[in-house]
Amino acid sequence: MIGRLATSTGLRAATRAASAMGASRSAAAVVSPSFRSMALRSIVSSTSPLLSDAAAAIPDDPAMFCRQCEQARDNVGCSTVGVCGKTPEASNAQDALIHFIKIVSSWCVSAREAGATAEEMKAANVWTLQAAFATLTNVNFSEVRIAYITQDGLKVKDDLEKLVTAKGGTPPDAALDNLPLSFHELEEYGKSVGVLARKAKMGHDDAYALNELATAGAKGVSAYAAHAHQLGFMDEDNIMAPLHEVWAKLAS
Repeated sequence: MIGRLATSTGLRAATRAASAMGASRSAAAVVSPSFRSMALRSIVSSTSPLLSDAAAAIPDDPAMFCRQCEQARDNVGCSTVGVCGKTPEASNAQDALIHFIKIVSSWCVSAREAGATAEEMKAANVWTLQAAFATLTNVNFSEVRIAYITQDGLKVKDDLEKLVTAKGGTPPDAALDNLPLSFHELEEYGKSVGVLARKAKMGHDDAYALNELATAGAKGVSAYAAHAHQLGFMDEDNIMAPLHEVWAKLAS
């Protein structure tokens, strides 16, 4: 009961943050720069390990960039090796896996829109939870296992593609499918879709901060749901469907 309540609460928060990303771009035009600056400083000071920029403390071409726990170096992020012991190879492979979760989730949304049943979504649900849980700090430091999980996700995505096609559904954006899966390519690819790369690509501090906040929330929800699955519970309508929608939104 407590786990389900926490998961539902976290999911609502992540959903609100993901939905707000689009609104933040239009709102920026009518909010004064001074107010936006003050508001962002307030957010940063209250959640510095997650949202602090402190660009001066980040090397120009870091081997990794991870700031998802309270141990993050200088309250900014670990850029050479994790304070927790995480290697750059593992960190970058996890970033690639997070991106692939978004890809698979986009196909999950398309599958449900095409009429997929809870039973047909079971494999994708389980993989999503296991994959997201494997990206959490102090959970998995093996880049090889991360690569295997990513490769397992390829089969899940292929099955979803076939399901969407069979049901006459509409596939998601094809651009999401460009993901290398060899051990040697994953690390470099992870750097291209990691935190710093997303920030540069988005070019909007508010939207970027909300994207990071929703990503952290989606990871937390996935962890709770993964534990619930281990106990024999899987909520298709109230947890998995909206969770996949959040992950898919984060890919946009």
